[in-house]
Amino acid sequence: MAESNLKEQLIKRYGAKEGMRIYLAIVPGILADFKKVLKEKAPDEIVSETYHFEDGDGAVIVTGSKDSSGKPQITAELSFPGKKA
Repeated sequence: MAESNLKEQLIKRYGAKEGMRIYLAIVPGILADFKKVLKEKAPDEIVSETYHFEDGDGAVIVTGSKDSSGKPQITAELSFPGKKA
């Protein structure tokens, strides 16, 4: 799911300690907000949101939809435009 993918990406980018700190600080809020967005959408409608880091260094891009039962299907990835990952 989106959480484990983001955790791996953050650890790879920032190292284990800092990556986990960032993960625990931002990912739960991002995913909670995105799930609220999905609630307002029709089943199978694909939605994408970009959540920028406060320092402007990068962003988390979250994409997903909900199935006919309302279960969310979410993917997320880090983006650092113009910077090497």
